[in-house]
Amino acid sequence: MSIPFAIERITVALGEKSINIANEMPMFAEAIAKTGIHVVHETSGNAVDLAVRAVEEMRIRKPESISSLGALLVVSQSHTMHLPSMAFEVQDRCSLPKDIFAVDINQGCSGFVQALQIAVSLVQDRKNILIVCADNYRSKLEKNDRSTNVVFSDAATATLVSDRAELQILGSSHFSDGSGRRLLYQSIDCIDNSGYLHMSGSDVWMFTKRVVFSQISKALEKSGVHASEVGQYYLHQASNLVLDDLKKKIGVEASVPVEMGLIGNTVSSTIPILLENRITQLKNQISVLSGFGVGLSASSMVIGPTLSEKQGL
Repeated sequence: MSIPFAIERITVALGEKSINIANEMPMFAEAIAKTGIHVVHETSGNAVDLAVRAVEEMRIRKPESISSLGALLVVSQSHTMHLPSMAFEVQDRCSLPKDIFAVDINQGCSGFVQALQIAVSLVQDRKNILIVCADNYRSKLEKNDRSTNVVFSDAATATLVSDRAELQILGSSHFSDGSGRRLLYQSIDCIDNSGYLHMSGSDVWMFTKRVVFSQISKALEKSGVHASEVGQYYLHQASNLVLDDLKKKIGVEASVPVEMGLIGNTVSSTIPILLENRITQLKNQISVLSGFGVGLSASSMVIGPTLSEKQGL
């Protein structure tokens, strides 16, 4: 039996510096057509600073839920310390309850979908769960690397999941292939690639072509949902090149929202940013969430309204 849950609210914190690629990085201007990204955002702080901004905005919007949190899941690959987990720093700086389950998920672009899967498994016991996605990838970039510098933005999101019966996971599919880990990585010791983020763009692109649509199809098959029944496909905002290919394969171009143009690729925050103003739509239709990238990994999930929500439509 599926576990009912609700996404109550999502708050967003973008890096405070807005960078117009064509104006400030003219040597990369031709890449805009491929990526679809015109503006990226950069923070002068770190990922925890961004996370705190997103959580504090959530506190303003949902004070009672924040004061009664049962779990904190922090998705990040931009840790400020090797240990302890970033979740503990966020818990302390935001004065969150101390009787919570707090843990990091060291994942990138698949991280939000994976965190939501975990949150739903915990929600009946923990009641209110906060998923925080936070990364400042721009601190990892080599300034002359076109494959990364015109793509990634610094951002954080906070997603409040509760045990109210509005949504359910109808099916999910996950893919993990560590043999491709060096196609998108950053070394700890700074020996490889001087410690900067390395992305083999063409290889990652071929991975998405080979795996992601097939994996979405598996999630739909497990859920018993036909593609024509899906109202929206919320896909990781990697680039125009990636999304255009997936739109063609899915065959429902109008049902794939795109918002990366003035935001950039915000890693694990891309899907919650898409969902921020579409929570009502989630409650009224079947949706697919799909994140993919670092690992190599891909996670897809089919969600829809609970029976009681369907009856209320």
